[in-house]
Amino acid sequence: MVKGGGHVQSPRFPSSYPRNLLLSWKLLSPPHTRILLEFDAQFGLEEAENGVCRYDYVEVEDISETSTIIWGRWCGQRAPSRITSKTNLIKITFKSDDYFVAKPGFKICYSLLDSSPLASLTNWEAVTMMSVLKFSPGPGFYKTKTRAHWVLEEIHLQHHERCDCVCQSRPPR
Repeated sequence: MVKGGGHVQSPRFPSSYPRNLLLSWKLLSPPHTRILLEFDAQFGLEEAENGVCRYDYVEVEDISETSTIIWGRWCGQRAPSRITSKTNLIKITFKSDDYFVAKPGFKICYSLLDSSPLASLTNWEAVTMMSVLKFSPGPGFYKTKTRAHWVLEEIHLQHHERCDCVCQSRPPR
């Protein structure tokens, strides 16, 4: 059980990671908390083949009693955006094949967040980065492979004392 902050990393990070590994870490936080994951910018794994990370990768899963959300499987040189779990159990898997690549691997720092009643009522999380909006509904909201399109006409933001974000205002293009 994790009680505060810490990190998980590939062996030898930031030096080249070993070959032929399959490692998993389960981060279980206290009830009514969620886990915030932030990837170190010095991220580097073997590149994808045809857009698929099949040889060396790090994968993050959010696990509950009823479902598993796979946040993603990453490889290459671009560090993923921060992830806030929906539950208090995260599984991180790292796989490397037998081909040696001189890459640094990864480091993921984690910290705990209180689950607020507001977050559990809304059951969604919006993440903005460079004019991109991602919407992740909770489990059970959509059937597999459902596509959706939203047009946002108005957004109301509220400040929270734990917010460490910087808001920027840009005129429409």
